[in-house]
Amino acid sequence: MKRVLFYILLGAFLIEAFLPFRLSPITGLSLKNIASYLTLMFLMISEFALGGIRNKKVPAITILLLIILGTALNIAYIHLTEKVPISLVSHLIRMKMWIIDPFILYFMIFLLIDNEKQARQSLLSILTIFSIINIVSWFTVKYNIHLFKQVEVADYLDTSGRFSGAYENANQMAYFLCFLIPYMYYFLKKTPHVGFKIFLLILINASMVSIALSGSRGGVIAMGIVCASMVYLYKDFKVGIFMMIFIALFITISLFTGSIFVSKTVERVSVLAEGDAEKASNYRLVIWKGYLLKVLAEKPSHIITGIGFGLSREALIEKRKINASPHNMYLQVLVEFGLFGLIVFMIFIFRLYFFVKGSMKWGNADYHRVILISSIAILFGWCFSELVTILKYLSMTFSTALVYAIHMNKDSKQFLNAPMRKPTILHQAQKSSTV
Repeated sequence: MKRVLFYILLGAFLIEAFLPFRLSPITGLSLKNIASYLTLMFLMISEFALGGIRNKKVPAITILLLIILGTALNIAYIHLTEKVPISLVSHLIRMKMWIIDPFILYFMIFLLIDNEKQARQSLLSILTIFSIINIVSWFTVKYNIHLFKQVEVADYLDTSGRFSGAYENANQMAYFLCFLIPYMYYFLKKTPHVGFKIFLLILINASMVSIALSGSRGGVIAMGIVCASMVYLYKDFKVGIFMMIFIALFITISLFTGSIFVSKTVERVSVLAEGDAEKASNYRLVIWKGYLLKVLAEKPSHIITGIGFGLSREALIEKRKINASPHNMYLQVLVEFGLFGLIVFMIFIFRLYFFVKGSMKWGNADYHRVILISSIAILFGWCFSELVTILKYLSMTFSTALVYAIHMNKDSKQFLNAPMRKPTILHQAQKSSTV
């Protein structure tokens, strides 16, 4: 039953990606959210009734609950003591979308998955589905092929006209794909099946192509970091060279054929070599140094308490006449929650790091290193973006990866030694490597 619920939830993500629509005028009441809420209600009732919730291990759950409580208190305090540029309802909706919904997905995955096999299948399904979403959306953009008549090419481009797939923002799409690549590469190295190796190699290369098409300078750098780290980890220089040649050929051919997206990417990346830090950061440095830090310094108490959750953009608009997001998660947390909030946020990150690092002694060390390498893409991405639009995807994928690590142990049967018949691609995806 839990497996069915997981695939219903994943199906809701898939439907929203290819057929965006709203079930009601209420913000945030989407098919995915309704599926999440109903699934969580069913799981909580069944787990409490059967007593299984006591056996669930959810890393950093205490810190996450403190973050939710702290955010709620922060909103209440700000609305009681200061004039706020947005309504209380709008503020609570932001909290639901940016904090509560990702938390629900994170927590729910630990309730949905009970064993290593289920975790492996779920992680492979996520990797496959989220990668294929991008492939299909690219064909929609390139060849104007629509799975549904309601979908338009513009649905897969961001506001600046750059390719963003189904993830709304080109930069955030690039970081998310960088986050997925190490897991795909891990299974590529572990599976003995040639057909499935080719399938995963196609997904990896398609993800790299999407990053190259996104025009994201940070995404290109993050891709280089995670790919180099994985190649170094496995000493698999042949695959590394192949991927480098493939992406170089793709960029070269695209430039000769007049690809607008690749031309934009090459143009944006080439700015890094000019030595102009402000231009290279797309003037993010101006926002950080000249505006956000000044907003924080206008009232000394804000250095400790912050200006209020979700209000950094409003502060830039009201006081500096700039309609822009902070483009830095760490600085945004500092400005909105103060030093206290930043410390709690860093504790959350380090709590997850030490959980993964500490579990290496009883799990497969290679896989745990993959979790750490994939996380580099997000920690790096947070330096240049808040990654708000992909939080739900990150939450679902990362929690599934952690569940797999939890259910992994040194006594697990190795996939290479497991007797298997020759599988189809779909069967291979379900029977891939036990680590």
